[in-house]
Amino acid sequence: MPNARRNAEAEDQLTLNIGGNFLDDTLRQALLAKYPNVQLSAQILRRIKEKYGYVSEKSDPIVVSLTEQGIPKEYEITDILRECCLQLTDPISKAVQNLVVLILIFKRVCAIT
Repeated sequence: MPNARRNAEAEDQLTLNIGGNFLDDTLRQALLAKYPNVQLSAQILRRIKEKYGYVSEKSDPIVVSLTEQGIPKEYEITDILRECCLQLTDPISKAVQNLVVLILIFKRVCAIT
């Protein structure tokens, strides 16, 4: 009979190859596509995503100060940031669904044996 209180094994865990670095890279590419001359560092990208990142349908406008050719300017990035953050939701949702299915299968196996 399977032990329901055992420690998690490698096959019980799920690793996603996306996350903070993925979001940083995606955000960098999207910002540079719209504003090609802005200066972006890893710290700036991290601050933006941690302070403003969201996936809801509505948000107050997100305006950040970025430097372009040594001159700070204000940039509206609401839609850019949302689209980048949304790229994380589908893989995470699918992973959670898969884990729920595995839990239900495990419970059924425990009930049968």
